[in-house]
Amino acid sequence: MTFFAIPISVIMKRSKIKGLLATSPAGQTVKVEGWVRTFRNSQFISINDGSTIQNLQAVVELNSLDEGTLKRITTGACISVTGVLIESMGKGQAVEVKVTELQNSGRLRCRSLSFTIKEQTQSGISS
Repeated sequence: MTFFAIPISVIMKRSKIKGLLATSPAGQTVKVEGWVRTFRNSQFISINDGSTIQNLQAVVELNSLDEGTLKRITTGACISVTGVLIESMGKGQAVEVKVTELQNSGRLRCRSLSFTIKEQTQSGISS
């Protein structure tokens, strides 16, 4: 009989940030998918998935990521983070994720949108 080692993040269901921010941290393993809002000090990633206006902080252990991965974690990058939900040590948030696995799906690509704006008169009626 052959068994295949499948990473837990492949099987694990994604958690929404809105739900995690309302959860008491008990060392549970969670998976978050979303877009990078900010990345600072090569360690702190602010992630948003659209379920709430608030962001979730993911903390990466220093020197745990190679230089190439660090360069791809930019504002707008689409990432998947698996880690342990813990009580935050910083100000501004109650919980954060201590990252055990990070996957970068790439950069957010936006198409240019063209649209016209109608001129309005003082009464608000278009001319």
